Amino acid sequence: IPQVSSLEVLTDPGNGHFPGVGAEKMWPAATRLVEFLFDPEVFTTLRGQVCIELGAGCGVPGMLLACKGMQVHLTDLPWLLPLTELNVAANFDDDDPQRPSVAALRWGCAADVRVLPAPPDLILGADVVYVLEDLPPLFETLEDLHGPVSQVIFSIQHRGSSGAHDSGIRQAFEAKARACGWQLTPGKTRSRGSYSDSRCSVFLLSRAPHPEKLEPLPAPPS
Repeated sequence: IPQVSSLEVLTDPGNGHFPGVGAEKMWPAATRLVEFLFDPEVFTTLRGQVCIELGAGCGVPGMLLACKGMQVHLTDLPWLLPLTELNVAANFDDDDPQRPSVAALRWGCAADVRVLPAPPDLILGADVVYVLEDLPPLFETLEDLHGPVSQVIFSIQHRGSSGAHDSGIRQAFEAKARACGWQLTPGKTRSRGSYSDSRCSVFLLSRAPHPEKLEPLPAPPS
């Protein structure tokens, strides 16, 4: 991807320095999210200036948007933030006005949300769900961050409980999103078609409209 080749991307393939998941490489779902965001049909529809990337890891999608002028805030678990900070430092000077900020965001932690500029114009996430237990706090945090005009775009890696590339995580993500009142629109463009395949799915999330409140019927005449 031309956009990614413009960055220096630092990873920890052997997990020797950053415990947990996410540091080993730039995952396919992040690559797919970048492809989708920088499709000309999509990029011209991105509104506003403030972007928050959830579970950023190496932070590639957010950093690329920062290079295009967005005010980007990269977030992840506290023990993965040093990796995010190393990637930012490798690509932005300290005095660069477009340098993304880096902040800890533990999903479900209201205190972490309060230090972020909510609501942002754009919320991103690529391959952020590894286990089903991640879903409730993820959607709690998404609810706290989301505003009336926020755009939300996720790229979900197809992953099952065994780690195989199947659709278990994607199906659970879709079900939880709908249960929490979100509508999911598959990411696609006229020129390319769908951005989803057997390994990843791209979704745009929007709040499902609330049904109109019914006015109480008048009392029958006595």
